[in-house]
Amino acid sequence: MSITAMGPLKELRDEAGNYCKRDGQGYLVIDQRLPYYVQPAFLTFQRRLGASNFIVKNGNADDLRRDVTYSLGQAVDAIAKYRYIQKNTFSYGFGHDVRNMSMGDVVYVETTPVPHKLRLVKTTGWAEFIGKLKELPEKYPALVQVSESCVINPANVKEVDLKEKKLTFITGDVQYFSVRNSRKVRQLFQER
Repeated sequence: MSITAMGPLKELRDEAGNYCKRDGQGYLVIDQRLPYYVQPAFLTFQRRLGASNFIVKNGNADDLRRDVTYSLGQAVDAIAKYRYIQKNTFSYGFGHDVRNMSMGDVVYVETTPVPHKLRLVKTTGWAEFIGKLKELPEKYPALVQVSESCVINPANVKEVDLKEKKLTFITGDVQYFSVRNSRKVRQLFQER
């Protein structure tokens, strides 16, 4: 029996009609109605799930309480690590592949003449992918939209010229921000 602490649960029934629940990430499984501890282990293997722990009921309430507390602590730590990695990772589609990279390597994302095609400028080069520029700051809070055609990573801005409304990046590239976003840029880099 594994217990989940967070996440939206989905009710499932396997091929044999057994009842189980799984969280949104698929890491934690609750199999409370299965009579033997071997069955959850087999289902975990069969479905290729990553079980965080198995707890066998041996009749001792103190052992059960200790094991459940330990499993919950490990599950909460794993979810926190997953969220941290997810927050610091930028993902984009390249053909049928999904590429992941560190958020620190993202310099800026700009539009291209082709509709819905975006150009990602990285510290190591550039890439193009399909997407909507306005959705990027919502999906990645570390990115800031400074014009209709550009979203930046403020960590990779080398120099800000408020008079000319110009941003110089660590790669040497220059982007201009709009008058409408002047206040946002000033507040963003005022702390520097």
